[in-house]
Amino acid sequence: MSSCSNPRCPSPSVSASLRCSRCRGPTYCSKACQKSDWKRHKKGCAEAKKGMSSSSSSAASSRPSLVRQNDLERSTKLAERMDARAASQRELDEARRELAEARAAVEKLRREAR
Repeated sequence: MSSCSNPRCPSPSVSASLRCSRCRGPTYCSKACQKSDWKRHKKGCAEAKKGMSSSSSSAASSRPSLVRQNDLERSTKLAERMDARAASQRELDEARRELAEARAAVEKLRREAR
């Protein structure tokens, strides 16, 4: 976690977990800190907003692309885990087949030895 972006924060040692929802830049420890820093941050926020998306005029419309990116990353990781499990399952199935073949061979040798 980062520290609060408000230079006048009364408790700067508290970790900041809230972000500006407009530009997603600075972090704040509380809504009160964010609100008290708005006058200072407002100009930079508007400039960051302009740079975020040239085709859109609102920051809210850039959120779906962030959501899609996060969903894509999550689904990619999930697919990788599923592939690894499938590979493990194939290896397990192969080991079971080999074990069954070995048991059958042992049983055949026992019958021949009688």
